[in-house]
Amino acid sequence: MLDICYNYGVTWDILFNPAKSHLITFEGSTPKAALQLKNDTLGWSSKVKYLGMCLTNGANFKIDLSTAKHKYFGCFNNIKSVIGQQMNEMVVIKLVKTY
Repeated sequence: MLDICYNYGVTWDILFNPAKSHLITFEGSTPKAALQLKNDTLGWSSKVKYLGMCLTNGANFKIDLSTAKHKYFGCFNNIKSVIGQQMNEMVVIKLVKTY
């Protein structure tokens, strides 16, 4: 399957970067197989970022939201520290929605 994807990319001038490509399993344990894209071996990963969400491997499909929560609270605390005690609720809501 990887050879088919690689050949398709060559045909349509699409380059796949093996350093940014990862393998992950969602059912069962990680196999011992070493898969290659062209001549580069792809690494197995326990967590992959896809569309801003971290997907984790394991027996059940899971999404790790801890990174997104940390970013949200960091942005919220930054807005709150800039506003300080002069808090207009509508301004805070608008800033949180647009940040």
